[in-house]
Amino acid sequence: APMHEAIVGKNPRAAIRRAAPALAVEGSQADSRSDKHIATLHPRVRPYARALIPAAAAQGIIIKVISGTRSYAEQAELYRRYKAGGPLAAPPGRSNHNFGIAFDIGVFTGSTDPEKARTYLPESSAYDTVGALAGSIGLSWGGNWKSKKDKPHFELRPAWAKELSDSAMVRRLAQRKVQGVDPFV
Repeated sequence: APMHEAIVGKNPRAAIRRAAPALAVEGSQADSRSDKHIATLHPRVRPYARALIPAAAAQGIIIKVISGTRSYAEQAELYRRYKAGGPLAAPPGRSNHNFGIAFDIGVFTGSTDPEKARTYLPESSAYDTVGALAGSIGLSWGGNWKSKKDKPHFELRPAWAKELSDSAMVRRLAQRKVQGVDPFV
């Protein structure tokens, strides 16, 4: 995308490697909306969500975490809306949001202060830049999915799932949840 190249250049991975910060410490502050959603994530995922915010800001992009862990009931409602023509959503138990390893972001404008940036951009080339940044810190990005791309979606895949398909991973995560096993063990 021309806008993406304008932001990060023709070799975004090299530019992003230079710009990517170390993971933020657990206590670092995000905007209040992001903090609320980050708190719902698995403790291993929280530092990644926190690190993505200043990494995007360093590229001139204000992002907020707008969704974190979801209950099966919340996921069922989102899936119902999706089936009625709404935004992409998986059935309950088939979303990585149900296991605390995934979060969605929104790109916002209107101010350089994240608390005051209130204009939500559901579509923007900035999501591509944030997706590249996320890869540089170890997150998987829904914009890289082969079908039904989900550019606001980010997740931390457990090491044991590295070679699994997304559907196989989510089935194992659902089993682990029933068994009370941590997603990252």
